[in-house]
Amino acid sequence: MKYHLLSLLIVLLLSFFTFQSSAQCVNGNIETWRNTWESCRVTSNPNPQRSPSHWVRYDFGTAHRLSKSRIWNANDPTKLNTGFRNVIVDYSLDGTTWTELGTYEFTQGTGEAIYGGFEGPDFAAIRARYVLFTATSNWGDASCYGLAEVKFNLSKENPIPENSGPACESPSTRTLNLTAMLQGPYTSGEMTTLLSSLIPTTDPYTRQASFNTLPPDAVDWVLVQARDANNLSQVLWQQAALIQKNGQIISSNGSPGIQIPGNLPNMAHIAILHKSHLGIVSAAPVVLSGSYDFSNPATPVMGNSSRAIIGNRALLHVGDYDGNGIINNLDFNLWRQNAATINQYLNTDGDANGVNNNLDFNLWKLNASLIGNLPMAPN
Repeated sequence: MKYHLLSLLIVLLLSFFTFQSSAQCVNGNIETWRNTWESCRVTSNPNPQRSPSHWVRYDFGTAHRLSKSRIWNANDPTKLNTGFRNVIVDYSLDGTTWTELGTYEFTQGTGEAIYGGFEGPDFAAIRARYVLFTATSNWGDASCYGLAEVKFNLSKENPIPENSGPACESPSTRTLNLTAMLQGPYTSGEMTTLLSSLIPTTDPYTRQASFNTLPPDAVDWVLVQARDANNLSQVLWQQAALIQKNGQIISSNGSPGIQIPGNLPNMAHIAILHKSHLGIVSAAPVVLSGSYDFSNPATPVMGNSSRAIIGNRALLHVGDYDGNGIINNLDFNLWRQNAATINQYLNTDGDANGVNNNLDFNLWKLNASLIGNLPMAPN
């Protein structure tokens, strides 16, 4: 049985008649269930007969007779819909000329801690060095495709050396550590957590991120986006995450930082959006690893006066209650509709305390007529 199999595993298991070799496309270890391989942008396919797509290619180093296989689909409970569904399987001796084995439907992951995967294609003793999986659909995610582990049964012909396995051609994820501050709940150097009892455990941005129990320092959900280096209106990838009272943004697995899919470009603009604040975006493309601190006034962002500066902190402007990138009378109208509402999770609760009152109006008035510098992405 497998325990959330979403990390790079390259092992060899010797059985009586066959060699079993398994590989994954993510660095890590078998207990790190959160680190699934994930593709959020189509790229050129190694098989010229296939159009640009989401794909994984396995290289055994030399030709082998292949028989049965076993597959573990994306099994992160927050990303089950990214799992491969309809998949074309090709094989090749030289990586140039490909033969189609068939089209298969991969079973969706269960999200359970103990996950045994499912029986994959039977290669019926064909001889191949390369196997190519091309996903033509997933289980419903609009942006990304994910896969965990694939195990191949190989004959003893040219056995793979012990402690090795097929190379999996697909880049691994990267971690980007982000910090930001929201003006609404900001006070005395950090943000309040007064909204904590009302924050939904599943993100409001429909990105399938969730927590069983929210961390005690959670302030609210934010949306992190990677935008094209040459076209700010093009969103390459996005993921919901939690912002903590110290400004640190954490993934839905509870670990610091955001896991960036490896198939994204090395550099992109990074944007942070929140339901009650104007969005913010880096002034230039940044490397999608390391750290980026939007709360530091010296950190370059797009547009002049695009953050409120309080002491040594730079904050996202509060008051964009309808999320259209402009703080105007439409936001006031929305606030007025919700006036005197308590104990609800609302965009118009600018100070994030669970009460929609004159304090939220005052925050809106403070920033009225501000226009954000983050281009709206097309629907």
